[in-house]
Amino acid sequence: MSREQMQTVLTDIYHQGAESVEAVSVDLDELRKAIGSINGIGEKRLDEIMDVIEKFVANENE
Repeated sequence: MSREQMQTVLTDIYHQGAESVEAVSVDLDELRKAIGSINGIGEKRLDEIMDVIEKFVANENE
């Protein structure tokens, strides 16, 4: 997966979340599975992505 494709996927995820203000919580395990199922995302890259997502979630809760 190219950087541009990854950026598109993450932007789509962000916009879906922003539009769905009813969703109070995100199941990070399910999100990890969904991102991990994307062709070309290995375990190391998945760990990096999840670290970024978890930091953003932590900042939203503060």
